[in-house]
Amino acid sequence: ASFFLTILKPENQAIITTDKVIVSGNTLPNLPVVFLWEKGENILQSDENGNFDAEIPLIVGVNDIIISVFTKEGDEVTKSVGVVYSTVSPTPTPVNNENIKQKVQERIESIQTESQKRAFWGILKNRSNSVLLIDAGGEEKRLKTDNETVFTGLGKKDIKITDLEIGNFLIGLGLWQENGTLNTKRIIALSKAPKPAAKRDLIFGQITKIEKIKKTITVSNSKKQITLSIQITPSTIITKKVNDKMKKVVFETIGLNDWVVAVGNKIIQIQL
Repeated sequence: ASFFLTILKPENQAIITTDKVIVSGNTLPNLPVVFLWEKGENILQSDENGNFDAEIPLIVGVNDIIISVFTKEGDEVTKSVGVVYSTVSPTPTPVNNENIKQKVQERIESIQTESQKRAFWGILKNRSNSVLLIDAGGEEKRLKTDNETVFTGLGKKDIKITDLEIGNFLIGLGLWQENGTLNTKRIIALSKAPKPAAKRDLIFGQITKIEKIKKTITVSNSKKQITLSIQITPSTIITKKVNDKMKKVVFETIGLNDWVVAVGNKIIQIQL
């Protein structure tokens, strides 16, 4: 089968109202899957059907989650999914009604609304009447506002659309329309874009050297011509799949020519 990576959940630009999200997907069986996010990382191995899932903690606001998979031939596929963690709903809570028929209709409309909930974010480029144009990573997005749109600035302070300035970083929460416009119910404005997450060294390859006294390993990827020396410290987490479950193992279980993925303080031994 050809090499692939499919992200099943969450949908890109989804609005999440809890502080964690499950990222699930599919690839080839028994491959290393690396997750990188704002303040952490995790490494898993896809199961015998190629499925994988991981629980990712979120920060309030925009969260970019990067998912990568590797083969021992040196091939790599990386995809990202962006979500917004919001502690408030972009749409008003429906009012309870004792009429059963109306309750059913409200439930149907609620399900339809849930499927439309999206978040757009980017740098404000232009403002014309009720429409805001933002640069979302090189792609232009339209935020349509109305008299019911709530604008929030730093410190959750209520502001007006006229307070927005070109160059502000906007997070728009609302309902996605088929024409690609977001019917925006709430806009959070920041003076500038959040700083990107710190770059972390990520390598997939074979162990070519082990120094047991110094507790260091050298990992090499010949196809990419990358070599990285890794110091094993008390905070280093080494795992491998045992009976279809990820288990922690000790440094002494690592051997020459083992395949591993290393990122941050995490190392996973891969059985390919």
